Amino acid sequence: MELGKTGEALIKSYEGLYLESYLCPAGVPTIGWGTTVYPDGTKVQLGESCTTAEAQEFFDYDMKNKYGPAVKKSVVYPLLKEQEQFDALVSFVYNVGEGGLLPPNSIDRRIRAGEPLNEVISEELPRWNKGPDGELAGLTRRRKEEVELFLSASTPVEKLFIELGDTSDDVLALQKAMNQWLRRWNKPIISEDSNLGPKSLAAVNDFCRNNRLEQNPKGVSEVVFNKIVKLYGTPTPINDTIKAYARGSSNQLSENFHLSEFTCKCGRCKSQLVGTKLVRLLQELRVRMGVPLSITSAYRCPTHNYNVGGASQSRHVEGDAVDISIANLDWQKLVRVAKEVGFTGIGYGQDRGFIHLDTWLEREWDY
Repeated sequence: MELGKTGEALIKSYEGLYLESYLCPAGVPTIGWGTTVYPDGTKVQLGESCTTAEAQEFFDYDMKNKYGPAVKKSVVYPLLKEQEQFDALVSFVYNVGEGGLLPPNSIDRRIRAGEPLNEVISEELPRWNKGPDGELAGLTRRRKEEVELFLSASTPVEKLFIELGDTSDDVLALQKAMNQWLRRWNKPIISEDSNLGPKSLAAVNDFCRNNRLEQNPKGVSEVVFNKIVKLYGTPTPINDTIKAYARGSSNQLSENFHLSEFTCKCGRCKSQLVGTKLVRLLQELRVRMGVPLSITSAYRCPTHNYNVGGASQSRHVEGDAVDISIANLDWQKLVRVAKEVGFTGIGYGQDRGFIHLDTWLEREWDY
């Protein structure tokens, strides 16, 4: 058994892609998706860089030669029956090291004592969520996702809400909502014909792939249907639009924020996208924090986003995301107040000096 796509996506979502080396929270030079030692055995040094393709090579090597084998050496491996179980444990070991599974270890001891596998994993993985100063929210979330992935292998498959080929008003509602999402990402729209054909289902599974939901070649589950319709079933309110400004324009967007703070740092692109909801929430955040907020990154044109190693569907490209410097700020208070005023996307980069905020899906992650 080798690492599957679900496990790879889980690991990458927490590790993040860095094309220039940096010091991780443990003080170890790191590059790519968490690589600390190159395939030739050389340790990563500060000041080094790599391409996305090279980062993938480093990642694949580590999975095949280090972390996959670590799981296979454990007493747990002969008990694994599903890909999801293996993926969850590879993610766990990639984060904590092979000592998380191999003896002397409570997982090893309890399995050898004959305790139920699911019970052991559910109870032991969440314990590995602490740093030098106590519990880390990011590790708690990661352990929770790893346990959920492990247990999903024994969870009954959800009954389909809409099957391929079905024709109904629900399909039409789904198609209309999907086209809102497709337009947002400049993807080809689908026919709004009330029939769940192959193209409509392919679009839904594309959404699932980009939002870490389960894809299904036979139809759409109720969970997926409800999420798509809830997020995109109604048009964006007129006061929450994305506005385009010409580079160099002198626009005071709110009492405390100027267009220049949101401009792409490439220095070349002409149109600058800024969400009105983003500005409105930032202004409220500024008032409630009672101190100036320094924006280190806001709008990024697609070229600049690619060059800095941003995610392919980064909200920075859409103009509804900012990174806030936490120098001289209580970052935990910043996050708490940001949630209170309405920010839904929170990226925890406090160890690198910033907190990411956006107004899209409700989710949290670590850099």
